[in-house]
Amino acid sequence: MGQQCPDHAQLAALAAQTIRLARLDAVYRRRALDPDFDADAPRDQVTDLLRMLDIVPWDSLVNNEVLVLNPTFGSSSKMVGGADGDLIAGDLLVDFKTTRKDAIDVTDLDQLLGYFLLSRHERKTDPDFPSIRWVGLYYARRGYLWLYPVSKWTEHPEFPSVEDWFVGTAAPSDAQPATRSAIPSRRVEKTLTYRPPPPTATVRHAAAMERANTNAATAGFLPTGEMVAGLREQCGCSVAEFADLIQVTPTTVRRWEARRGHLNLHAAPWEALQALYREIRAHQG
Repeated sequence: MGQQCPDHAQLAALAAQTIRLARLDAVYRRRALDPDFDADAPRDQVTDLLRMLDIVPWDSLVNNEVLVLNPTFGSSSKMVGGADGDLIAGDLLVDFKTTRKDAIDVTDLDQLLGYFLLSRHERKTDPDFPSIRWVGLYYARRGYLWLYPVSKWTEHPEFPSVEDWFVGTAAPSDAQPATRSAIPSRRVEKTLTYRPPPPTATVRHAAAMERANTNAATAGFLPTGEMVAGLREQCGCSVAEFADLIQVTPTTVRRWEARRGHLNLHAAPWEALQALYREIRAHQG
């Protein structure tokens, strides 16, 4: 088309500005502006980003007809408190990973399945939403795109029941899950580095934390969505940071915080939340 490709200096400048813009994520996640927003991007980060850019398989990630960056799933995203992928190219839904690990994490597959199910749900109300036939994980540090045909999911005899369960569980409901019985505690691998909450967070979630104190004293530890939001803000964590602390996905945290009533959790996240709650209480005296 007669357009020249940017040279190395221009790409480096673009990479530096991209890193600076990424600092705005804190505004969206924590409603706080990074005080170092105007600082120059570290040279090693710029170099790292350029190396990843050099090995991008553009032919596999670009589609001339359908190309959606950071796609959401319309009204269906609200079912899980907000969800967004990284890329839809044609009939391919891709999630980007910058991990240094050389193996696929099973939670990444769970995340892809969740995105795919949300996309199917959205197409029922919005036929213009792209039809997804492939999902993929792109490992940016290796330039490797792992692909998986969704037909292997949809043709499984138990897929309809899994999809019904997902929609029924994710959809907002006023119903209260059954009370959790006591679970033997296990050591939580990650512990909280406590930071005092901002005044607004203290006021906003005071009632939720007070109710949590009452629950803990009378009926065992019964986390609610409002309580999870309170714990996260008292930690000073973004959704992604809190998810890493509890060892769940950011989508799961958003779904918890959007849910009314008590959360019916698996043992591991229940124990992690309980340990976090106790640690915060200990810091507060």
